[in-house]
Amino acid sequence: MVIDARHMSDLLDVRSHRGGDVDSDHYLVIARMRAQVSNIKKLRGVRIRKFCVSKLQDENATNMYVKRLEECLKQSACTGGEMIQEE
Repeated sequence: MVIDARHMSDLLDVRSHRGGDVDSDHYLVIARMRAQVSNIKKLRGVRIRKFCVSKLQDENATNMYVKRLEECLKQSACTGGEMIQEE
């Protein structure tokens, strides 16, 4: 079995079975590999941008984010006709 060096850690188990009668000089090889599932979701072929959370360590960036978030929430609040009362 031939694989790239970057996939060597994904190879869990490899076994060869000599008993298969298929009139060949080759042996049956069965391999178990670790499945690699990407955790980055795509939206119709467009890659979703990740947020750089480390920028929120900066106080100026945090304040700017809070202001913009409050503005967006004020613009979209009560669009369904319901009333929201503050306590």
